[in-house]
Amino acid sequence: KASQPEPEPEPAPSPPPRVRKPAPPATPPVDPPASETPREDPLAALDREAQARWQSGDLRGAADKFAEIVRRAPSTRAAETAYGDLFALEHQLGGEPVALWRAYLRQFPRGRYADDASAGVCRREPADERARCWTDYLAAHPDGAHRREAEQAAP
Repeated sequence: KASQPEPEPEPAPSPPPRVRKPAPPATPPVDPPASETPREDPLAALDREAQARWQSGDLRGAADKFAEIVRRAPSTRAAETAYGDLFALEHQLGGEPVALWRAYLRQFPRGRYADDASAGVCRREPADERARCWTDYLAAHPDGAHRREAEQAAP
């Protein structure tokens, strides 16, 4: 009896195909509602615009923007910083800064620029008022940067 060849073993079953989950549909990003959109601080926006105008050579436009900061937020740090920029611009424009110094001193009598602003005012006072002004300066700024000048001018 002839031998029959042994049947070939059945191949191992192949693993079931992996089912891939479909990718989520592409959706455009949703903008947050307007109430949640962060808004730029209006004073920072004014300062940015003033700086840009200054840099482009529009000194008067820059000064107007800094002055607007002072009007909108008097007695704030932003206003005091804006005054510093206004002092520099006034100098560049060739203006007379006394009124600006006086306004600053009314708002910031002990501010960061008070020593220099007070001395500037005293230097421009009429001769008959100058000694009194320097005396007031020494009372307000006994260790001020302009003390020696004040001591020479005060009675």
